[in-house]
Amino acid sequence: MGLAMTAITLGTLSTVTLAPMPSGYELAVSIDGTEGSLERVEARPSSEWNLADGRLNITAIGTQGAVRSPFSYVTLPGYWVGDLVLTFRARCHTAPEVMGRDVCAIFGWSDDMHYTYVHFSNFTDAIHNAILKVDGADRAPLPPAAEPRAELTGAGWHSFRVERTMADGMIRGYVDNSDTPCLVARDPEPWAGRVGLGSFDDLASFDDIRLYVRTDRTTLDDILAPGAQVRQLATGFVFTEGPSWDAREGLLKFSDIPSNRINTLTPEGEVGVFVEPSEQTNGTFYDARDGSLLGCRHWARDVVRYAPDGVATVLADTYRGGKFNSPNDCVLTPTGAIFFTDPAYGLGDRPSEQSVEAVYRLDPSGEVSRVIDDMTKPNGIYISPDGRWLYVADSIDQTIKAYRVGADGSCSDGRVLGELRAEEEGVPDGMTMDTHGRIYCTGSGGVWVFGPQGELIGRILVPEPPANCTFGGRHLSTLYMTARSSVYAVETRATGFMPPVTASGAE
Repeated sequence: MGLAMTAITLGTLSTVTLAPMPSGYELAVSIDGTEGSLERVEARPSSEWNLADGRLNITAIGTQGAVRSPFSYVTLPGYWVGDLVLTFRARCHTAPEVMGRDVCAIFGWSDDMHYTYVHFSNFTDAIHNAILKVDGADRAPLPPAAEPRAELTGAGWHSFRVERTMADGMIRGYVDNSDTPCLVARDPEPWAGRVGLGSFDDLASFDDIRLYVRTDRTTLDDILAPGAQVRQLATGFVFTEGPSWDAREGLLKFSDIPSNRINTLTPEGEVGVFVEPSEQTNGTFYDARDGSLLGCRHWARDVVRYAPDGVATVLADTYRGGKFNSPNDCVLTPTGAIFFTDPAYGLGDRPSEQSVEAVYRLDPSGEVSRVIDDMTKPNGIYISPDGRWLYVADSIDQTIKAYRVGADGSCSDGRVLGELRAEEEGVPDGMTMDTHGRIYCTGSGGVWVFGPQGELIGRILVPEPPANCTFGGRHLSTLYMTARSSVYAVETRATGFMPPVTASGAE
């Protein structure tokens, strides 16, 4: 998983002079064409591809999707990248005299509604021979940063190279080993994602595909403290969850759901009890305004505020007359509003009174709004440092989704930020962030770390499957992880991000 060197071999190797290794990059994927199968790529459902003569071929164009976008493409699963160089050879089977014939290079793909692509063609207008973005609506061109040149000429094979850098959003497309790009544009909001190839609406063949990733990208070594090791701080619990660092008391508070209590853990390793019984409180979030603790109570099916003495005040327990399923995790925003997830994990044998497993927003006034209803099993949740994006983990789909937060607190334009799929036990669950906007999400095998735009940095491996994490300690640089029977920690160079709440007073 991730960016390990992998060779995907499909069919018979073509005779071709490969482009030299780009400076500062390393080979991540090679589709050369020896033996293999189409199982290593994923085709858009309505298009048809085959493997013949050592090449990947579009054999049926398929039908248009929900928005105007390329009809036929494949993506490379298991590679979620930001900065990249993609090289390949392709031949469009449409006659050269037909204007608008094309092949496409795709990147930043999270689903059929969200990606960017370079449209190489023999004809230039606003949407042909251009760099375009599919962002929840019909594809739209990015303004060209240089005069486009249409170079998909003739009936033969061409070589292509696409470069994308995240820091400046620049995208460049080259044809036939030219040193000068024929297409250049800047994406003001680039995202990491899968890479792919295809065509808008033509039959085409592809060969000698190479994906390169940066060698100087951020790694876990840049984030973890020198010599840092994951260490067990306490054990003997049943199922630990919901860690929050109490800055006033200088200790960690965390849930042990089946034991029906919220515990405390001092830096010296002393375990105490904060609340018992806790109505099977799961996720918690510390409110620095008054030292209180927000809690999502599974069994009581509500969201509460625990005063520093442990007394609970119910903030919300219904939506449109029906009880919540079992609130799971929450985050406090700078306005004082609370976003929380409501999957059905804690319902037990009780019937659901809600039509979906959703995400809600609780205003300081007490008004509850359903803001997200298109997820399968919403779980962990956090908000970006600039307040523009809400991140939610989906435990069934094994993804993190990012939603744009409007001025009114509404959430829209949900897209997959990252995939968390591995063989080890565990699912995407609780999450936290650092001040650089990096996302730390528990999942298979440990804590997955993503860059702000979704690029996978790596995994912090944990001895037990973790369910949640938070930053704490004097400098907010210790990453605490709740994992089944234990609480673990690792020292980092990062500083945890706690949303600064500017609204006066806790409601």
